[in-house]
Amino acid sequence: MVFGNNPATPRNQNAVQNSFFTARIGGQNPESRDRGSAALDPGPSTLSVAANIGRQNRENRDKGTTALDARLSTLYSVGMGKLTHFADGQPRMVDVSEKTASLRTATAEAEVLLQPEAVQALQEGGVGKGDPLSVAQLAGIMAAKKTGELIPLCHPLPITAAEVELRFAPEEARVYIRATVKTKAETGVEMEALTACAVAALTVYDMLKAASKGLEITGLRLLYKSGGKSGEWRREK
Repeated sequence: MVFGNNPATPRNQNAVQNSFFTARIGGQNPESRDRGSAALDPGPSTLSVAANIGRQNRENRDKGTTALDARLSTLYSVGMGKLTHFADGQPRMVDVSEKTASLRTATAEAEVLLQPEAVQALQEGGVGKGDPLSVAQLAGIMAAKKTGELIPLCHPLPITAAEVELRFAPEEARVYIRATVKTKAETGVEMEALTACAVAALTVYDMLKAASKGLEITGLRLLYKSGGKSGEWRREK
């Protein structure tokens, strides 16, 4: 029996072979090693190309940022003025202290599209809550007076008149809503007219939802305004 490191054992033979291959790899001629290093080394020309690509990417990013800023600036512009509810990118209530109070009027409209069950309920006088159109009319008038509390940057205005009309057209399965609001103040009542129509339409939905959940509110829009610096405006049909 042989003890110790016997060179004749297979394990030692493998060690010798591994050493041989290691020596062969480490002992490659200088030209082979240089070719391998050159393949791994990007070289000055490759680094220059990478630097140019990085610079171009930065320039394109800067151009994109500039273009975005220009688009945002355009969005903040309306006609010859700016969106007055923003100052340095922050929301604000417009200062109207220096404006002269004048008579201002606005008219808006909306529609409620009805399902057959809702048409029938209206024809029969409601669904147990009372007359839907009368309640919606009162809701619209109240909403006009509360607009300054509902819309964050609206001024609370002294409403001098608010008329809300609702017309049921069963053959069209619709309720037509129109609101006209007036004031004598430093700013207009467009939002008051729109809010009156919106809340009146929501009230119609609330009053009739027991008959049908499929009612649809649509067509909320300003029709007319007068007064103030911008004068009269009328929606073209």
